[in-house]
Amino acid sequence: MTQSSASTTSERIQALQEQVATLRAKLAKLTETPPTKDAVAIRVTKSSKHFKRIKNPDGPDTALGSFFLSISITAVADIVYLPLSVASGKKPAGFVYQIEGTKEAEIGSASVSSRGTKVTEVTVGTLRYAKIPKGATATFSVLIEMKGLMQNSYSITITRINYKHSPNDTRYTRYEKEITSGVLKMS
Repeated sequence: MTQSSASTTSERIQALQEQVATLRAKLAKLTETPPTKDAVAIRVTKSSKHFKRIKNPDGPDTALGSFFLSISITAVADIVYLPLSVASGKKPAGFVYQIEGTKEAEIGSASVSSRGTKVTEVTVGTLRYAKIPKGATATFSVLIEMKGLMQNSYSITITRINYKHSPNDTRYTRYEKEITSGVLKMS
């Protein structure tokens, strides 16, 4: 190897190392969690949906649609208590959802469970809460089932998530950025 080819090779290596350093810095910026004014940071980690056809000899076939969402919630600034309940109405619940579709649908059932390091369950009267310490993350599994008509499309939208900073608080704080399941075509 000649002196000039060795210096050219080392220049290329140095240029590539600089490019790697620049790309690492860009990647770090892209993956860092943006600052938030909310007390919680929420991210959907998994979403799935499917349906089962129910044959009706006396009329149109119906379908049972199932929507599953795995939602990670991090307590950013303080301890957060999130009710382990899901509802479609105005009653106090952690997760409040609505069904959207091309035809009418019936609410079936809904359930929620949580897990996470340092996450505990607190019961106050008949209400169960997931207690998320500051800086900890809880993963909530939300399963919603509904009954609709075949040849139509439906989706589930979580319109708000209610939480408190103490189980003794009388009012909930609302996280109102909508979370949608995506459209399920029952055909």
